[in-house]
Amino acid sequence: MAYGETTDEAIRKVKSIALQVLADMIENGEDVPDSLKVLFAA
Repeated sequence: MAYGETTDEAIRKVKSIALQVLADMIENGEDVPDSLKVLFAA
């Protein structure tokens, strides 16, 4: 959960948190769930 002065700011914060979790998973050699791979595919 994240808060912001605007909806867009809160969404940016949530995306930032999600990317950090993904980076931590990769760094620790954990399997990344397919749902996250789809969300952050380039």
